[in-house]
Amino acid sequence: MTRGEPAAPKVRGSFPSGDFSSCVVLSGGSAYVADGNAGVMKIAIGDPAAPKLEASFDTPGQALAVALGGPLVAVADSNSLLFLK
Repeated sequence: MTRGEPAAPKVRGSFPSGDFSSCVVLSGGSAYVADGNAGVMKIAIGDPAAPKLEASFDTPGQALAVALGGPLVAVADSNSLLFLK
């Protein structure tokens, strides 16, 4: 959905979740998603009507949150804190 019309949101695109998406961080043309037992996904959203999976990583436990810092993707997992590059 776009932020331009908060009273009348419209879905502009979607991407299937592998489990339970609990956290999304947007950076440039990508969305980084903590997706529970499915791990973490990087989704290209340059064209919101046709998002594409760019990369994924199956974390040891449940991916609960994601954050970006420089070249790293930090993933809070139910078992540990992971730093991906």
